[in-house]
Amino acid sequence: MVLNYQRNRKEERNSCDDSDIHDLTLIIKHPVQVLFIWAILQNKRELSKVIWEQTRGCTLAALGASKLLKSLAKVKNDISAAGESEEIANEYETKAVELFSECYSNDEDLAEMLLVYSCEAWGDCSCLEMAVEAKDQQFIAQPGVQNFLSKQWYGDISRDTKNWKVIMSLFLFPLIACGFISFRKKTTDPKRPIFLNYLAFFTSPFVVFSWTVIFYIGFLLLFAYVLLMDFQIYPT
Repeated sequence: MVLNYQRNRKEERNSCDDSDIHDLTLIIKHPVQVLFIWAILQNKRELSKVIWEQTRGCTLAALGASKLLKSLAKVKNDISAAGESEEIANEYETKAVELFSECYSNDEDLAEMLLVYSCEAWGDCSCLEMAVEAKDQQFIAQPGVQNFLSKQWYGDISRDTKNWKVIMSLFLFPLIACGFISFRKKTTDPKRPIFLNYLAFFTSPFVVFSWTVIFYIGFLLLFAYVLLMDFQIYPT
């Protein structure tokens, strides 16, 4: 028992040492981001703004600050202090919106890369993940963010494709090979094998969701038929 106790204490010390080394590594790699988080937690409003302007990934930093401040507002007992934290959180969310809007107006592809950019100092979270966790609805409601989410929803299928065409192609598979469904530019290569178009179609989140809805409705109809029309005490 003594040996087990000593072994457990040794493992605890090793884990603590590893944690300290990891924290020290973060400080060395991302000193400005760590200093910015410290300023936010210490409620140093003006200093945090100055440090924020010097950080890399200002959009992610602004969203991270918004999340931290909203979390602090929930645990503060003073109503005025909580309101001030909410106000500063909204300011940082507005800064993130302005930065992303400017980036999206200049380069859409770069702006979309910015949405999935992650930083070790922020727990390897991306801008989109941070905005969702912070419930920054103003940021998520931007046209650029919504366009990115639409691309992810449709997959390789072009967003110009009508929904009824997608639904019809679920039952009439040859229509996919006949050009009935339009794909993005990168999937319209004439030398591209047909089966890749089928793969791109059936792996689209929208198509997967449509199949789920169709089969679920079919299950409900069959279940209702068994209960109302063909219900038997003993299964046949």
